[in-house]
Amino acid sequence: MNCKYNSDAICRHNLSCIDGFIQKKDCVEKCDIYSLYQDTQTIKLLLKSNGFPKSTFTSKFEDYKGDDEEGNLLFLKEYINSFSEDSDNLYFYGDSDTQKSTVARIVGKELLKKNFSCKYILADELIRLLAREEREEEIRDYIDKLITVDFLIIDDFEKSKMVLYESGWQLKFIYPFLKRRIDIVQKPTLIISNSEIKKIEKDFDYSTYSLIKREINKSMQFKDLYSYESSKSNFDSLRTK
Repeated sequence: MNCKYNSDAICRHNLSCIDGFIQKKDCVEKCDIYSLYQDTQTIKLLLKSNGFPKSTFTSKFEDYKGDDEEGNLLFLKEYINSFSEDSDNLYFYGDSDTQKSTVARIVGKELLKKNFSCKYILADELIRLLAREEREEEIRDYIDKLITVDFLIIDDFEKSKMVLYESGWQLKFIYPFLKRRIDIVQKPTLIISNSEIKKIEKDFDYSTYSLIKREINKSMQFKDLYSYESSKSNFDSLRTK
């Protein structure tokens, strides 16, 4: 009969398995497939509760498209293996569709598997929260978690991708947050942008630029464009008929 917890597996225990546990002569033992199922569900829940997109669960380094001539994946695999509170701060940059965010999420997922706490947040969402921090205690508590989490990923760190008032007054909250996170608490942080670090001064301010330039230990450029050819619809071909 098929396993209750993995439809592709055949249950080896038949009726002796009750809700993932096997009754043996002297003890009750958890089935290996049930253990794997529990681990899978735990990772799914962790990803969801820490801001990661649903697609992160099935993403893996092996699906990376391109030659990775910069050696980013090799570095990041070692980064995950040796991760600690003293690990480097990282900065990913490159054109759109060069798989920066996908790779960053995989790093976060692998760290969650190793029982490190990790959160993923868009810079636009972060700045909206920071603008409300002084007025709402619940938001302050969440910001505190972002500051103290083992590994924080801030994606789309681009002024053009943030919804701002015309004056851009919300931008003033970025520097104090990063100062607390990177400089004072000193927790490893990954910032993702389309632009090199030097553009931060123009988009934000000198203090934010200087802090990131000083505290980012590893700046990594991504160049391999993801190919959408295999997933394109046949709309274009239908239109020509």
